[in-house]
Amino acid sequence: MKRQESQFEIAALIALGVAAISPSVMAPVMVGTFIELLGFTTIQAGQIVSAEFLGMFVGTLIVLTLVSKVSRRRLVTLAAPLWIACNLFSVLSHSFEILLLLRAGAGVGMGIGVASVMGAIASRPNPVRLFAAFMVCVPLFLMIAIPGLQSVIGSWGARGAYGFLLVLSALVLLLAGSLPSVVPSTVAIGGEGTTMGFNAGRAVILGLLLSMLLLFIGFNGAWSYVNQVGRELGLSADRVAVMIGVAQIASIGGSFLAGALNERFGHALPVTLAILLVVTGSAFLANASHGPYFAAGLGILLFGWMMVQPFLMGIAARMDSHGKIATAGTVAQSLGMAGGPFLAALYISGRPIAMVGYFSLVLFVIGLALVLPSALKANNTMQMTR
Repeated sequence: MKRQESQFEIAALIALGVAAISPSVMAPVMVGTFIELLGFTTIQAGQIVSAEFLGMFVGTLIVLTLVSKVSRRRLVTLAAPLWIACNLFSVLSHSFEILLLLRAGAGVGMGIGVASVMGAIASRPNPVRLFAAFMVCVPLFLMIAIPGLQSVIGSWGARGAYGFLLVLSALVLLLAGSLPSVVPSTVAIGGEGTTMGFNAGRAVILGLLLSMLLLFIGFNGAWSYVNQVGRELGLSADRVAVMIGVAQIASIGGSFLAGALNERFGHALPVTLAILLVVTGSAFLANASHGPYFAAGLGILLFGWMMVQPFLMGIAARMDSHGKIATAGTVAQSLGMAGGPFLAALYISGRPIAMVGYFSLVLFVIGLALVLPSALKANNTMQMTR
């Protein structure tokens, strides 16, 4: 009986994480909605998406600051009503300035939900496999949710889109009880009680966090505009949405492979392979000339991206079994997600939108160089604890 309860709690925790993180992955569809239905410019669409991700960054920072004093369950329970309210008022307003504020507020609730789940997963045994299971469930849901969102937009426009997100934010509130109710016991990063020594730890942790920041700037910058890349090739909005939904199959493959590998070959080799795949996918997008080439680029990009994330969080979990560094990693990721769309918009201004692939490619290469020291260190600490 006790084991069944534990399995139910893990399933509910993953469902909560899926509901919390899915709106951020739906950014390409929302960008298309802003531009094609609301008449916003490319820069304005990027600003709205960045405002939401900037709010997400603030939410993750709140969790990092308060998680040692307030339980993750209480944080999500308090933040979810804000998220629900902002989605509700977004249904009622199409003003650019008001949407900026509302989406920033929604992002705060989203960030608190995502950071709380990531920290809770990192504090459990076998985090790489659990993160991989979470990453499998996200694209499984999005395979249905993204075409569904596009269908809702076709029938009810932007109001329908935010109604769709309103349902997800309400689901987060319902599932908040699956989070731990006990305030986690935290320790200083790199200090006594972590799996790394103080002197070696801080530089390596900084490299990991900077890598996460750049990788997420690169991915989210490109991902926010993949819808427009497809539209520039002459593909219909519905067809692009279907391609993005089908590409989630590749995401499942990447997450499944991460879970199957687990820590069998350490962290450095899988992380390198995964980032090289996202580099390849970015190159495909940058040079897309027809639909199949575009679809292949999406598939490769998503396969590598969903493969790398469980190992990034696994590295963070190896450094600190209480989930503090994993939460800090979520802060870095959300900051990258916030800056990505706006920085990408600046880069592609006056250029073909497909050039966003080169924007992400360069950042992925730099991120790989930064993450390798922490991945190698995680390999060493893993061997010492066996």
